[in-house]
Amino acid sequence: MQVDPLLSLLIGALGAALLGLLGAWIQSRREHQKWVREQRLAAYGEFLRLSSRMEALPSGPIKNRRSAYFDSLAEAVSSVHLVGPKKVEQAANEFRESAMRFAILIEDEPEDRVYDIAKAEAQEKRAAFISLAQDALRIRRSA
Repeated sequence: MQVDPLLSLLIGALGAALLGLLGAWIQSRREHQKWVREQRLAAYGEFLRLSSRMEALPSGPIKNRRSAYFDSLAEAVSSVHLVGPKKVEQAANEFRESAMRFAILIEDEPEDRVYDIAKAEAQEKRAAFISLAQDALRIRRSA
């Protein structure tokens, strides 16, 4: 049985074209995943930078600085919302809510035990965010 040379040429060309398309598709997915990871890293980093400033919030009736802080924090949460995933966004929102409770307590009773509890809760929410962000970025944690 003899194979037609034209048929062999067509099958070879079709195979090469399919392999080329597959390679381009794989490369496109890799580049997109890299882009998403870079966007997540930037959004998570900004959120972490702002969340670390929570304890430096001024106590007493200095509301303008606290208001600016929470405006910036809300923008950072919005960026986290855009890049996801959902569980990281939820952790960012939970931190924001606990930080707001902390800020309200600073106004009233900065030396109260409830203040310490609110501060610890916010720190716990921040740690949960960090853990979920590391998972989303596929960052290996040292033991």
